[in-house]
Amino acid sequence: MDRGYQTNVEMDLHTDGADILGLVCLRKAKEGGENQVVSAVAAFNKLLDTDPDAAQHLLNTTWYMDWRGEEGPGEKPWYAAKLYTETPKGLTCLSILPYVYSAQQRFEDIPRLTEEDGA
Repeated sequence: MDRGYQTNVEMDLHTDGADILGLVCLRKAKEGGENQVVSAVAAFNKLLDTDPDAAQHLLNTTWYMDWRGEEGPGEKPWYAAKLYTETPKGLTCLSILPYVYSAQQRFEDIPRLTEEDGA
């Protein structure tokens, strides 16, 4: 499976593993190519204000993500992770929802998403 950056398809909002973000344009698109950037912590804080139960669910729930063919030898083709985690240094976020949905569609041996999960 291709990753989003390897294609020209529109990508959903997601997190990349970094503290600082920089975008570089190597070739200008004939059309499109717009970007959106938002703070995952600011989004969580907004959710905490508007729906604290949903925010707590994000902190408590383990999600399953599709490795999309990048797992190591002998590893399962999916991995378990938290989308939001509280650490001594603050909140971290790993949100790649297309990988969560892909795992749900491809692998029978992981728990199914619930209505509370947004299924």
